[in-house]
Amino acid sequence: MVRATLKLISDSLLRTIVRFALVAIMLMLPAATALAQPTITVSTPELNFLQDAGTQSPPSQTFSITSVPANALVSLSGTASWLYYSQSSATAPSIVTVNVIPTGLSVGVYTATITVSSAGALNRSVLVRLTVTSVPPSNANPTQLAFNYVTGSGLPDSQQFYVNANSQNFSVNVNQPWLFASVNTASNPAIVTVSVNPYGLQAGTHNGLVTITFATNPVSYQLVNVTLTVDEGAQLWTTSGPVKFNYKYGDPPPASQFLSISYASVVVFIAEVNSTGGWLKIANNTNTGFTPANIELTADPTGLVAGTYSGSVVIQSPGVLGSVTVPVTLTVTGAPALSVSPATLTFEATAGGAEQTKAANIASAAPTGYTATVALGAEWLGITPATGTAPQALTVKVSPANLGPGTYRGSIIFAAPGAGSGGQLLGVTLTVTGTVSLTAAPQSLSFTTDSAGAPPVAQAITVTSNFPATVAAASSPGWLSVTPVSGSTPASFSVSVVTAGLAAGVYNGAVTISSPGAGQTVQIPVTLTVGGARPAIREFTNGGSGADFAPGSLMIVLGSNLGPSTMTVAALNGSTQLPTNLNGAQVFINNIAAPLLLASSTQVYAMVPFETAGQGRLDVVAAYQGVRSETRTLPLLDNAPILFTADGSGRGRASAINQNGSINIPGAGATRNSVIQLYGAGGGLFERDVLTGSVVSATGRFRSTVSVFIGGVQAVVSYAGPAPGQVAGLFQVNAIIPGDTLPGASVPVTVRVGTGFSQPGVTIAVE
Repeated sequence: MVRATLKLISDSLLRTIVRFALVAIMLMLPAATALAQPTITVSTPELNFLQDAGTQSPPSQTFSITSVPANALVSLSGTASWLYYSQSSATAPSIVTVNVIPTGLSVGVYTATITVSSAGALNRSVLVRLTVTSVPPSNANPTQLAFNYVTGSGLPDSQQFYVNANSQNFSVNVNQPWLFASVNTASNPAIVTVSVNPYGLQAGTHNGLVTITFATNPVSYQLVNVTLTVDEGAQLWTTSGPVKFNYKYGDPPPASQFLSISYASVVVFIAEVNSTGGWLKIANNTNTGFTPANIELTADPTGLVAGTYSGSVVIQSPGVLGSVTVPVTLTVTGAPALSVSPATLTFEATAGGAEQTKAANIASAAPTGYTATVALGAEWLGITPATGTAPQALTVKVSPANLGPGTYRGSIIFAAPGAGSGGQLLGVTLTVTGTVSLTAAPQSLSFTTDSAGAPPVAQAITVTSNFPATVAAASSPGWLSVTPVSGSTPASFSVSVVTAGLAAGVYNGAVTISSPGAGQTVQIPVTLTVGGARPAIREFTNGGSGADFAPGSLMIVLGSNLGPSTMTVAALNGSTQLPTNLNGAQVFINNIAAPLLLASSTQVYAMVPFETAGQGRLDVVAAYQGVRSETRTLPLLDNAPILFTADGSGRGRASAINQNGSINIPGAGATRNSVIQLYGAGGGLFERDVLTGSVVSATGRFRSTVSVFIGGVQAVVSYAGPAPGQVAGLFQVNAIIPGDTLPGASVPVTVRVGTGFSQPGVTIAVE
């Protein structure tokens, strides 16, 4: 029951937590962590069902799925008209419920197979055998009901079907908490009304059963299948798409285009592009932000022949609002008229060896003039004739005399000038045998300057080798430069930095020395430290209008120069771990890099690491671009719970969910003796250790005792522990509202964990 209740977090509650500045938590998509290839196991290879005479359907059966390592993603497949199972995908370990419905089947034995599969693992099969001993009783009409629900809209209309009881008493039951059925026996035949409550359900298709039990001898049954499809709410998005790009071969790449997006309210969005070959891209970091927004799209036609290419932009507000797909097309005209064969040539030679040649051919549908240009490898690669009319036999030559050992890659581009067509590429690989070893000294470089000072003095790198070799030098990023760009060993290179325009912080770069094609590369790391304004901490708050902290608490650090001028929100991009560095901002708590939710110049949201438990104090340091603040010391408590509130102030109406899945507000409060769900942070350690900054995927319990007081009356706590799907440290408490609680729009609520009490002034509505 706890897990079913935990799924009732509504869209509105999640938006409340976003307003509480926990946007990053909502960005945690439950993506699979990269694991070793799993081994999948099922608990039984076979399930057997027997339909006895006079019964409609046998009882359901289950089998379990486990994996090594745990948490493997599995999918289930296999169909039959009479076979139903509870899910098509799951995360191992998982239990699958199987039902069979023999309606319409004649006497006999029927079999089907459920296949359990996972990426990289051997498939497992479960054989399902159904033996029908007599024709089942007559059907109810209909035997299938379908409901559709769009996130944010009203409840779907109820549906009805008739039951002819044949003068027999019957009862009606359902097997899902979101499914409801009532009977009107005054009519003849009797009318069964079926309704659904999709609030809190994830997007997708959910299956349920309405069971009609007849008081026959023996007892007989009738099943009506119910499907509930929860739509992701794509129609709530507004976009300027579709987007179309046009490109004629030989012209500059098409100009970028802007896709405007908006939603019914201001939400966080993430945009992803899909295109075969990756020709569609998002420019200038416009793939995430807040709606409304403009997303800059670019198309790269490099390597594409004439035709129309389809792509798309998928826009979503992760975990809450669903997605919308905007189609994008690229039309390429003027395809290359030339063809070259073979497309690649391979040569092998010894260092200092003689010139080698191989044949190739250039062709076209009609005689076409061509030019051949060596685009890569001109120092050792050549072709004759370099101009002419296709079709033409060609001679490709390589000269290894001045090359050291290694693998060299070259390319020759063929073009048909003035023909309105593109070019063809001939790739050439030359392998020169031998062994070269490069040595660079020193092995690393470090520069230091203050933000107003002159650039530091250049430093030198000396490169030697055991074989005379030509080496190339490259540097990255742009503030770092190296001269000259090439030389012959032994060689000396000068490395300098340009600090103009750089903000205070620590910058990392590298100088790469390589022997082209020899497979030998030496990389020298370079560190540049630019001084700047020191971060200053003014005060702390735990989000509940207080400054008490425990392991797992939310710590809001307020001050100046704490981070970037523009707020940066944590984005996991498929991971399940909060970052400890947000655009240069960091918080160190007892020398532990704390997980961060968001950062700006005036505030940083961090989670107090669980590793601090038992240390009695918190030494807090804020850092930006490597420059650290003074240390501030705070007491560390075992328990310091706070409750989230609707407006994020830490006071007033709690962020709470009623048992029916609705948000607890005045006029729609919780009924007495029902379950209310409360959310907060800072309760301290859980019974099972959790990884600091991780997303919790399972339920558990606090190590400390938990009590809840509603209107001054102690309530029964049915669950108190991690909030599944949320960052470790956030907790969920489910409590049953006492029957003698006085109703009201602002009934005080307090949560006690161990020795800590939540902040005063938090209320819920009780009907």
